[in-house]
Amino acid sequence: MQINDKSAIDAGQKESVESKVFRRLRWWLPIGALANILYSLFNGDPAAWGDLLTFSAPFLVLAFLLSLAPWLLNTIRLWGWLRCLDKPTDLATCFNIILGSELGAAVSPTAIGGGAVKVALLMRRGLPAGRALTVISLGTIEDACCNVIVIPLVLFSSGTWHLLNNPALLGRLSHLMLILCSVLAGLLLILFLIDRFTKQGRWIRACRIRMRKIKRDWLQSWRVIRMRGGKRFLINLLIAVVQWSLRYMIFAALAAGLGAPVNLLLFASLQWLCMMFMMLSPTPGAVGGAEAIFLFLHGDILPPNTAAVMMVGWRFLTFYLVNLLGIVAYLALSRSTEVKRDNRAGG
Repeated sequence: MQINDKSAIDAGQKESVESKVFRRLRWWLPIGALANILYSLFNGDPAAWGDLLTFSAPFLVLAFLLSLAPWLLNTIRLWGWLRCLDKPTDLATCFNIILGSELGAAVSPTAIGGGAVKVALLMRRGLPAGRALTVISLGTIEDACCNVIVIPLVLFSSGTWHLLNNPALLGRLSHLMLILCSVLAGLLLILFLIDRFTKQGRWIRACRIRMRKIKRDWLQSWRVIRMRGGKRFLINLLIAVVQWSLRYMIFAALAAGLGAPVNLLLFASLQWLCMMFMMLSPTPGAVGGAEAIFLFLHGDILPPNTAAVMMVGWRFLTFYLVNLLGIVAYLALSRSTEVKRDNRAGG
């Protein structure tokens, strides 16, 4: 049984989901990229920019491939769950759904991600709303188990934690946590006051409803795992470990390409910390927040005056470039799907 290509939502809704994402991307990608370049020009060492001319091409290709790997592995994870839930579909359709959700995540705070876009795309292909939410929850559970349990366990068992036992680095981590928590607390306080005095508590009630809904979705997901998806969950968890490990290796590849000393486990640990702190950034796609967190964590690790240049390379590969390619690939795949559907209807 294949997922029906017939739209589960009307054309107006279809336009609203995609046009909203692309409209935001038109603003956020150029603004964020320009801000990165300007910061590096004014704060980086001009000689460090000259080092880019000697960048090792093989390591650049490796870093680029590592930045694309999460798309492919996420596609396999989604494909597996849809088969497990008796809604199998082809890999190309799953890939297009992943692309759409990644683009949605680029215009949403990191902690929220592209779940809403993924639900809309799954429903458009005939998956009931409840099943679509279950698929989203299952992926979130896999990522949570990977980043909160598996990867820290691997880093601890490998003896990596002692590399982080650096007073300067620990001081930076504590300051970063204090700054981010203060910003989040201030935003929540502002929202609470606005809601309390202008909307009579509607936002608070909406948050309570949302939390109950999240709890219900997660319980449903665990029931699915327990009843029929235990093996699939373990397979996807292993894929998630590989996926996130490859993502954490991107910066090491960039550093090696510039000839900087590479401590693979230390860089992977710092990238994991960077991703975790990015969850607290309130801006869409963690624009601005990701760059600040990167510099805060890596400032004392990298060679002098190269941190700004390395930050630009890391952010362009992991965010700006991949999202630009994602837009092109998503539009091309969507167009191909429409042509095939029109041919079937005409035949």
